[in-house]
Amino acid sequence: MKRKRRQPKPKADVSGSLPEKKAPRKPVFSLTPQQVIQRCQESCHELICAGQVLAVMDLMRLAGWPIGVLAERAHISESHLSEFLRVKKFFTTHLVSRVAAAFGLKLWKLDQLAEKKIADKDSL
Repeated sequence: MKRKRRQPKPKADVSGSLPEKKAPRKPVFSLTPQQVIQRCQESCHELICAGQVLAVMDLMRLAGWPIGVLAERAHISESHLSEFLRVKKFFTTHLVSRVAAAFGLKLWKLDQLAEKKIADKDSL
């Protein structure tokens, strides 16, 4: 018969109150839009991949979601999502549609946003 493990109790600070829950972090991106486009071109991928990355970055900023929140909502690992946002890995259509769904969008709508980002690349 297996025993259930007890969950550790939150530690109280010196005043006796429970620690406050941390606010989610704001998204921080290490690449500029120009770098995203350049990496996509260097990888011989279509510019739509750069547009998708830029569109997802914008949606994350608007929603105030860090990578962890989007990864959880899209059912994708944080490391995989991070590699997508740094243009190290490229998502399949299925994964891009899961990211779009996390924002309440259909894949075609995310692609529209991606195409707009690419069309506006000269103003980036």
